[in-house]
Amino acid sequence: IEAIRVLSSIGSKRDIPDLLKLAGDPIQEVAYEAVEAVKKIGYDPALIRKEFEEGDAEIKRSAVTAAGVLRDEKLAVIAREGLQSEDWQLRKESAIALAKIKDKGSGGALVTAVKKESQDDVVAAMAYALGAIHYTGGITPLADILMTKPRHPYKKEIVRSIARIGGSGVVKALKPLLRDMDPWVRFEAVEGLSTGEAK
Repeated sequence: IEAIRVLSSIGSKRDIPDLLKLAGDPIQEVAYEAVEAVKKIGYDPALIRKEFEEGDAEIKRSAVTAAGVLRDEKLAVIAREGLQSEDWQLRKESAIALAKIKDKGSGGALVTAVKKESQDDVVAAMAYALGAIHYTGGITPLADILMTKPRHPYKKEIVRSIARIGGSGVVKALKPLLRDMDPWVRFEAVEGLSTGEAK
């Protein structure tokens, strides 16, 4: 962390690729400091996009992670592209980045991706992103996932995301879940129906 801080003080734009690698570090404090250093050096969205396009899988994930932490709408395009990757970790990081950026224009891409997704934790991340951007077009696909996979391991998280989306479709999606076997799913359904978001 100290090395990252020093680099942010004396570094140049050519150090950004190395800092982007650290932006994907599993230790959150290291990842945070790396992104802060990129900000301080003065990042260029075009450079991060270039790293995403030309980099290996690790660099792509790091670039998408940095896009989310930077919350730069100009970088939402790389996260949308990441949703289509064969790398499930990149798809997951892309969904999380779009949730952080709160890019409302990514709703369609997220719905398309969640319909095709087979990894349960990636589905949960995409559901979270749909909830974060309040994309009403995401309610039906998420409800369909719960219907076709009633024992989804992230069921309560998906229910919470449906509630966060809000709008008129929430009642139809959540009402059947009031009788779910899982008390936590029932709790999330009740919470979702009782908030002002479920209109």
